[in-house]
Amino acid sequence: MSDDKAMQFFSTIPNGYKPCVEYAWDGKQSCKQVAALIADWSKAIKVCGSDIESRTKKYELPESEATSTLKVAVDSLKASLQTFALKMQEACAIMEKDRDAFVEMRHAQSNSKREAQKTYETSRKALEKAQSHMNSAKRSYDSACRKAEKAIAQRDDAKSGRDPKLAAKLDKFTATANKEINKAKDLESRYSDSVNEVRKHQVEFRNTTFKVLNDLQNLEVQRIKVTTAMIDLCVKEHLKMASLMTANFETTAKKISEISHARDLDGFIAKAKTESKLSSVPPLVLESYVHHRNPTLEREGIRQTFHAQDEVKAPLPAAPSPNGGTKKQDLNDFLGKGPRPPTSPPGGIQKPPGPPGGPAAASKPPKPPGAVAPQAEKKAPKPSGPRPVVARAEYEFTAEEDNDLGFKIGDYIMVTSREDAEWWTGERTTHQLNTSTLTMLCFRQKHVIG
Repeated sequence: MSDDKAMQFFSTIPNGYKPCVEYAWDGKQSCKQVAALIADWSKAIKVCGSDIESRTKKYELPESEATSTLKVAVDSLKASLQTFALKMQEACAIMEKDRDAFVEMRHAQSNSKREAQKTYETSRKALEKAQSHMNSAKRSYDSACRKAEKAIAQRDDAKSGRDPKLAAKLDKFTATANKEINKAKDLESRYSDSVNEVRKHQVEFRNTTFKVLNDLQNLEVQRIKVTTAMIDLCVKEHLKMASLMTANFETTAKKISEISHARDLDGFIAKAKTESKLSSVPPLVLESYVHHRNPTLEREGIRQTFHAQDEVKAPLPAAPSPNGGTKKQDLNDFLGKGPRPPTSPPGGIQKPPGPPGGPAAASKPPKPPGAVAPQAEKKAPKPSGPRPVVARAEYEFTAEEDNDLGFKIGDYIMVTSREDAEWWTGERTTHQLNTSTLTMLCFRQKHVIG
């Protein structure tokens, strides 16, 4: 084998192989391909060197200057490949270790997601169970009201004396009416309690939903950060390899240098934004109590005993939006109390006596020093019909940072009565607008709203 043919045979191996390392985001596939490429090249060089030696010995050819040059080139390339192989092993070890950490992190995330979904489903089922009990209590209450109304009518007919046969059964009808009335009272109390129970579970379910969404959002943010760091590490190690490659490797080096992980990262972020199954939180609409509003039953003492409990707390304020990040919710979404029971007809519900000043005074928090008390003679008349939503919060905010509801010092909020305004502290200005009074609160200093 001539020196020219041997040189030609050797020179065709790297170029003829046409290596092209495909980029995989975790780096593992490309590492395997480059490692296989090294093995093929090393094997080819070994075969080439053995062929030169065997042919030289077989034909007893003198070692010419060209043959010596070829051996020097082969040895140089072998050394270059050995150096590259060592660097390749180091890079593979780094990326493999990082990949193992990533897999462990993803396992932990999967467990967290399962727990979050389990918590969400448990809260949802508890709400559905409470609603089922309330619906059953409402049906029983309505049925008892109808039976009581019928028994009362029979008793009143017997009392009238128009029918002697009915008059003879007055004691029986009276006992039946009293029994049905007492039963209706008990069922009304049970129904009232069930409504409050549903309202409590509604708030708990909404708070759970917010928490689950925020937890899932945090998990996705963590995944994006870890994935981004992993991509950067993989690209960095590949570029190190490319810098070690000789001219024989320029095709592979060019492929690796052209890697653009930004495109892959955009895909990861887009996936993370849509991966959460719970993409939104519905508005909080608390369950309403529905009274029978029957004057006959009212006169017999079957009255409303429902009073909305004050255990309703504002849910977490930072709800993830479907397009990522967080969004500020409307004040009514966070603090809305459902409409109060409809006003009773003339001669209807008689509310039990309460503390002086009414229910608002009983649960009213103490006003901080310096708060301006509204003048009693300037109070606007209370509007008729369902009361508007009253803002009752538990947040503290300062001029340096926004509070959780999104208010800043100097911001105004609007409420519809002075009584409602007493739940907030700050400077008040009142403006007359048609028949209703509009109270505006301006926050001037640090306050604790409670």
